[in-house]
Amino acid sequence: MDTLERTADSETALEWVLDQYKEKKPRNPTIAAKFNTYRFADYKEDVIELLGRVCAVSVRTMEIVDGMEDVGRVRVGSSVEVG
Repeated sequence: MDTLERTADSETALEWVLDQYKEKKPRNPTIAAKFNTYRFADYKEDVIELLGRVCAVSVRTMEIVDGMEDVGRVRVGSSVEVG
């Protein structure tokens, strides 16, 4: 999948990663007061590294898919068929 192609949930791989790491405030005030200790800034470098990996995997996946198309395989939607 290209990093800018949409997933089944209609978001890109990059958007999904960022959504998983964004700060979210719990709705329950007790939980928010006692357990809301996550800060994006504490994980910023790890997230940047992860985004780089997601991009690298996406680029490599597209190279493989393009290579498969070059040797006679046909891409149909999100699946690959042997032609």
